[in-house]
Amino acid sequence: MSKMEAYLNRFNPITTMRMERMEIRHSAILAWLLDPRETHGLQDKFLRTFLCEAMRGQGHLGNPTALEISQADLRDADVRREWQSIDIFILLPRLNWVFIIENKFQSNQHEGQLAKYAERVKSIFEPYEGALKVRGIFLTLYEEPPQDESFVPINYSAICEILPNLLDQHSETIRSDVGMFVRHYVEIIREATGMSSERDEMAGLARQLYRTHRKVLDFIMEHGATTDFLLAVEAAFGENIASGDDFEIQGRTFMFSDHNNRQASFLPRSWVDNIGAELYWEGCEYWWAGYPLICWVQLHEDGDSSSGRLSLYAEVGPLSNYEFRKSLIERIDSISKDKDTKLVGFQKGSTELGKKYSKFLKNNVVQISDTQNIEELEKAVNTLMKRFIPVFDMLAPIMSEFTEHGTVENMADKG
Repeated sequence: MSKMEAYLNRFNPITTMRMERMEIRHSAILAWLLDPRETHGLQDKFLRTFLCEAMRGQGHLGNPTALEISQADLRDADVRREWQSIDIFILLPRLNWVFIIENKFQSNQHEGQLAKYAERVKSIFEPYEGALKVRGIFLTLYEEPPQDESFVPINYSAICEILPNLLDQHSETIRSDVGMFVRHYVEIIREATGMSSERDEMAGLARQLYRTHRKVLDFIMEHGATTDFLLAVEAAFGENIASGDDFEIQGRTFMFSDHNNRQASFLPRSWVDNIGAELYWEGCEYWWAGYPLICWVQLHEDGDSSSGRLSLYAEVGPLSNYEFRKSLIERIDSISKDKDTKLVGFQKGSTELGKKYSKFLKNNVVQISDTQNIEELEKAVNTLMKRFIPVFDMLAPIMSEFTEHGTVENMADKG
């Protein structure tokens, strides 16, 4: 209990200032980190690593390629925030490269933006700088493909991997206050993307606490605060539904995992039974429901909180066994291609060593005009669940292929 209390009461200045969900603040922090001339001490190292990661595997677009970026001197970069309605604008005048970063931490994206931005940038700079190579980068909190296909996607989770590595590699030249701020910022992103191992552990402790004191906590939840999203989830999944309970939608059974004010997680019962309901999965012991995969619906509110969108996600989690994790992703990808479904697709790098979280659903969003309308939210939940039932059914048979990787003992408890 003391461990959970310490976690809940930990200090983070970004959270204290209520900046963690403000997209414009994320743009400001990232623009500062990307600018080689700023005071962070990273010079052009974060800029280079971030651009290389974004452009990796995009050689078909022409230059600049990831290799060219990795070998270039980027210290003359001109980094601007909210310039000409562009979230983050990067001009490399000596190389005649321009990068336009569209930052979508929470808000909706729009089609055709890169062509509009590129035309505007070229009209302003080409008379002085010469012909420019303009590339668009779509930075998103979740593994959401850009509607404008001329943008290359990169996930905030990549930043969670890049920044700690740079801090470790250059700890002698980075001021302690800068390092502390960057670590606080990485913590915020990890929480938002579900990559926080500490949060996973606290979720596991919370589930243990709930099982021990279920009657008292059920009474508190029944008579305490609730939200329209939670009421909509209960309308779709079942009233007073609790962790481990089954619910049905369109003749399919699902196992409920957990919920909060904007997320509700579950697994198809067929997945759980086929992969091994009583088995443990090393690396995932405190992650969501404790299985190698999880599904969840999530409400994303727009800036004014009156409208938003509901998304359905499925994700392969932080399995310790790399070969198992890789083979699971490859099998999901293979059967999806064999069935020619347009609803499944992993992003680049999902099977790389060190990758922990890999989402794989596409066309998984329903727009919400009123986030306080319970009926609209319930309808959106049901729409998404029914849309992906063919995917749930398609993947169920392959789960039994991976039972051998589970254990009958919880390795985390033994450690």
